[in-house]
Amino acid sequence: MFGQNVKKNLRQANHIIFCGYSFPDADVHIKSLLLDALYSNKKSLKFTIINGKNNKWKDDEQKRFERIFGKVNYTDLDFQDFAKNPLPILEI
Repeated sequence: MFGQNVKKNLRQANHIIFCGYSFPDADVHIKSLLLDALYSNKKSLKFTIINGKNNKWKDDEQKRFERIFGKVNYTDLDFQDFAKNPLPILEI
């Protein structure tokens, strides 16, 4: 039941925001859910990644996201910045 709700919601989304998630290669379950959403979604699906200002793995993380989803909006915001003012990201 949970999985079906997740799939349904992801298929209807137009913007998915990852906050503090490095998208490890081993996380095949999440990749499968997101790829299903990407290919089932009739809208243009956007991806934004919020992983911090001092993230020393930024380049590697961005490449992992882009390998699966193509172009992503990779920000230098951290969660606190996003939580204080989410509108600029939500309106992308």
